[in-house]
This record gives sequence, structure tokens and C-alpha cells, in this order.
Amino acid sequence: RLLLVLLLLRFAVPLVALAGEGLYGAFLAERYSESSTRMNEATEAIRGLNRRDESEVGDVSLLDRLGLAELDVGGRIERYENAAADISEQVINLIVVFLMQTVLLPLLLLWAAYRLIRRLWNSPLPGI
Repeated sequence: RLLLVLLLLRFAVPLVALAGEGLYGAFLAERYSESSTRMNEATEAIRGLNRRDESEVGDVSLLDRLGLAELDVGGRIERYENAAADISEQVINLIVVFLMQTVLLPLLLLWAAYRLIRRLWNSPLPGI
């Protein structure tokens, strides 16, 4: 029994790593890449809004700038809020993928290995 348990313990960590990578590839990789892409798109959208705001102002005097800023403040704020909401949603998705891959899946797989070891340890061996 001890030999079986020690063999299982020896290969438990590499097996957990392989199983975790397989589960990531099967269930989480698509969500990760989609969230990462959408977050980059939202970041570029904010950069575009900043460039557009700067180009609208250009070489206008300070008083004219204040007048331009007052005209479309609500629209600018709404565009920034939409981009920030999208970024925050994608960050949450990335956090969930990270926690699943680095915490939850390894713990579940190690728990399954522990249950298997207990079952092997407590099961009667034939011929003994």
C-alpha cells in the first residue's frame, strides 16, 4: 500500500499540472483570449477618445476651450463611462479565469488525488 501511495504522490503534482492545463485549454482559453482582446479594444477606444478630444481643441484659446468643453461634456463622459465599464467587465473576466486556473482547479484536482490515495490506503489488497 505504501508503495502505491508513494507512487501516486510522486506523480500527483505533474498530473495535476497536466490536467489543469487541459482544463484551461478546454474551458478557459477562449474566454481569456476574448476578454484580453476586448480589453485591448476598449483601451484603444479610450486612446482614440483622448486623441479626438485633443484634436478638437487644437490651437484654440483657453476661453474657447472652455466653451468647447461645455458643449459636449455629457457625451464625452458617457463615452468614457462606456469604455471604462467594458474594461472593468473584462478585468473581472480575466480575474475569474486566473483564479480558476491557479487556485480552484489545482485544489479540486489535489482533493481528487487525496481521495484516491485514501481509497487506495483503506482498500483491502488481494492476496494479503
